[in-house]
Amino acid sequence: VYEFDLSTGARLGKIRLGQPVADRGAVQRPGTNLLYVPADARRLYVIDAGGKDDDGNRVNPRCAQAIATGHVAGSLRVPPVFVGPDGLEEAQRLMVLCVADGTARTQVRAYPVTAIPPGGGTVAETTAVPVASLPVPGWVAFPPVSDGERLALVTDTGHVRLFGVNQPGNADKPLFALPCLLYTSD
Repeated sequence: VYEFDLSTGARLGKIRLGQPVADRGAVQRPGTNLLYVPADARRLYVIDAGGKDDDGNRVNPRCAQAIATGHVAGSLRVPPVFVGPDGLEEAQRLMVLCVADGTARTQVRAYPVTAIPPGGGTVAETTAVPVASLPVPGWVAFPPVSDGERLALVTDTGHVRLFGVNQPGNADKPLFALPCLLYTSD
């Protein structure tokens, strides 16, 4: 992963992850300097994209966390999607991965977003355990969208799926299927 100065085009640095990254791209977690970079297989890397230290000096990006998801090579069709409040404050947040399960379906997996370990030193791998895994027919070609209460996605087979997202203070599952009626005209 390379870091560039956008105003000059100069390469400022790089982070070596030790395995190929997925061609679906990385995504910044809203309200943070954290960049989630999916590897082609088995894990995601969390890059702390820096910022400023207490003296106002630029801090170099670093790999802050390796998250073991166990996805197989080429199965992540879209970047991760985050559901929950922006920022780093303690809150209920989910990272949603759409993982191709063979050629005919996708597993929509929701993982709790955990705190990032303090800076410096060796990065330990954290095993992620999904709190929900829901199958949908077809492959997801575009990242799902969420309004914080619902998550919607469309598959290459024309299926539209809606999921509810647990809200603080209720007893719902973290991610659950909602009924979806589609009307078509002949």
